[in-house]
Amino acid sequence: KAKKSVSFGVVSVREYNRAMGEDGVPADGGWPLGLGPRIVSEYTLPGSALDFEKKRQQELQQRYQRITKQTPQPNSTLET
Repeated sequence: KAKKSVSFGVVSVREYNRAMGEDGVPADGGWPLGLGPRIVSEYTLPGSALDFEKKRQQELQQRYQRITKQTPQPNSTLET
C-alpha cells in the first residue's frame, strides 16, 4: 500500500496590527493583546509552512541578538 501525503507549494501570510482587548493573551496578569482589525501586510512565499517557520525563527533570533547587544546587561557595573 502506497504511503499518502499532502504538500503545498506556497505560503500565504497576513499580518495584523496588535490591539488591546478582551479576547487576547494573557487572560490573567497583564494587558490582553490580540489581533487588531487592520491588515499590516499580506504576501505569498514559495515553499512550505515549515520553511516559513524556520526562516521566521532565524529572523527572530537575529533580531534578539541585535537588541541584546545594544542593551546594557543588568549586572554590569558602572565606573564613577
